[in-house]
Amino acid sequence: MATTITPATLTVKTTETINIGGIVHEFTSSFQKTGVTHISQRQMNIGTGSFTEIVNFSSSVSPGTFIDDDVRYARITNLDNANQVVMKLNHKASGQTFYRTIGRDSTESFYSLKMNVNTTNAAMSGAVSDTTSVFEVSMSAVGSGYSSPPTVSFSGGGGSAAAGTAVLDGNTVKSVTITNPGTGYTSTPTVGFSGGGGSGAAAKATLVADALWTPSDFYNFDSISAQASGSACDITVFIATI
Repeated sequence: MATTITPATLTVKTTETINIGGIVHEFTSSFQKTGVTHISQRQMNIGTGSFTEIVNFSSSVSPGTFIDDDVRYARITNLDNANQVVMKLNHKASGQTFYRTIGRDSTESFYSLKMNVNTTNAAMSGAVSDTTSVFEVSMSAVGSGYSSPPTVSFSGGGGSAAAGTAVLDGNTVKSVTITNPGTGYTSTPTVGFSGGGGSGAAAKATLVADALWTPSDFYNFDSISAQASGSACDITVFIATI
């Protein structure tokens, strides 16, 4: 006998609770998506250095691909408590992309598979900038003679609080691990190295912009890719469709 799946209602709740001076303050908001007949949930390990495609959207179903018009809700959660994850939303037909940072132990949810027009690694057209952070540091020179990791500094760029630690390979600087992406950068800060007994290390920072969506100039996007900052991260991907 054939199995019939009865459409269900997905309820998503957000609860804020804090106890100050013995008084509990709590607020709960929720919304519902009706007609859901299928869900998919996966846990994945996302590496550094390049973007990994984690989900595709198209007009037909195939492994890892969902029908875009059927998706009612998508959630991506960063399970790592030390490193952030950057998502890249792609609109392949136009070549437009939109970057969004998922912080440590944080979640990003989508209620519509639409994105605003954007150019690579820039704030969206017509959107209000929320924060621009240091995503990664690329070594342009590894230097020599380092007996201990040099101190890494970020200067200029209009922002603050970016921080990182140098990783040695022998007596050279192999890489920089971002420990705090900072906020408010309007241009790329200068990366500096001091101490450690060596010299010659040089690097360049790459920014990633978080932006707020606006209701104009939207396109359906085709896929979501992700890349970890610092070291590999585990994420969960949840999709609900009709």
